[in-house]
Amino acid sequence: MQLLDELGISLIPNLDLSLLFALFLESIFIALSVGIFIILSSLALYDPFSQTIHAQPSINDDTLSVEPVVEGLSSPTSLIFLDDNDILVLEKDGQVRHVADEVLREQPVLQIPVNAENERGLLGIAISNSSNSASPNTSNIFLYYTEGDPLRNRIYKISMEWRNSYQPCTDSGSPC
Repeated sequence: MQLLDELGISLIPNLDLSLLFALFLESIFIALSVGIFIILSSLALYDPFSQTIHAQPSINDDTLSVEPVVEGLSSPTSLIFLDDNDILVLEKDGQVRHVADEVLREQPVLQIPVNAENERGLLGIAISNSSNSASPNTSNIFLYYTEGDPLRNRIYKISMEWRNSYQPCTDSGSPC
C-alpha cells in the first residue's frame, strides 16, 4: 500500500486487492481470447493448404454419379465433343488438347500464343461441321482467346481436316 501511495495511486476504500487483481486477469483473458479468435478467423479465410485441395462434387440425386474422365490437363477452360469418343479441350495457356476414348493425347493438336494473365487466355471453342460433300472431314473450329500484342480478345476460325477417328491430318500430302 505504501508503494501505491508513493506512486500517487489511490484506491477505493475497503476495496479488496484480490478482487482488483481478478478483474485485471479477466480483462487480459478476454483480450487474449478476442485476439486468438481474430487470428484463427483470418487463417480460416486464407488457408494455403485448402487452396490445393480440389472440391469434390456433392450429389443430391441417387440416380446420378460423378467420375473423372481424363487427368493431366492444365487449367482447362472449355471443350467440345467431336463425336462420342473424341473431345477437344482448351487449356488456358493456349493448348488445344485431344481426348480420344478417355485418353489425353500426349501432343496438343494446336498451340496458340496467348496472353494467359489473370482472366485471359484460350477461353472458348465452338465447332461447325462442313456441309461440303467435297471435303466431308473438314470442320471449322472457332476459338476465342486473348492475344498479347496488342492486348485484345479475338475470335478466329481455324479449318481442320480430320481422318477417321478424328486424327488431325498432316501436311504429308496424304488425303484426309
